[in-house]
Amino acid sequence: MFKNLLDPQVSLATLSLRLGLAAIFVVHGLIKVVQIHPLLPNHMSMPVQTLVGWTELVAGLMLAVGLFSRIAALALIVDQIGAIFLVTLPHALQGPPISLNGADFMKVGPEYNMVLILMAFAVVVLGSGAASVDHLILMPLKHRKKMQAALAAQNAAEAAAPVGEKLPAGPM
Repeated sequence: MFKNLLDPQVSLATLSLRLGLAAIFVVHGLIKVVQIHPLLPNHMSMPVQTLVGWTELVAGLMLAVGLFSRIAALALIVDQIGAIFLVTLPHALQGPPISLNGADFMKVGPEYNMVLILMAFAVVVLGSGAASVDHLILMPLKHRKKMQAALAAQNAAEAAAPVGEKLPAGPM
């Protein structure tokens, strides 16, 4: 029962990364899409905010179900690089200003963006994993390629066998 406990669980890791990123970007994307006023008027116009919002929302949903996860993760990496350069980079290594009214979290550094970039990069490297729509789509294709390769190997073996020698039937 515990035999595989210490083995890497890549599919569980990719599922965790995908769902974590999806939870963040679906919410943040939806907030940007439904707003009728610019959230950061000094940093992006309303059309840019809407584009960023839809990118985050759609990519987050794609990650949630595991559909084209690598492409969605790449889009979010670009999104977060833009967020760093447009919003958070000027406040790197400072921490938010704190007053009696609380902290001004509009002046935070790029640390959070960097963590999101690294999580998305892990999805790019690892792929969607077994618990994904990608896996359901690609599994029959991979199985078909294996069967074709096995049949090709059997046909090659039959062609190379001396005449009259009987080979075992079926794919190897």
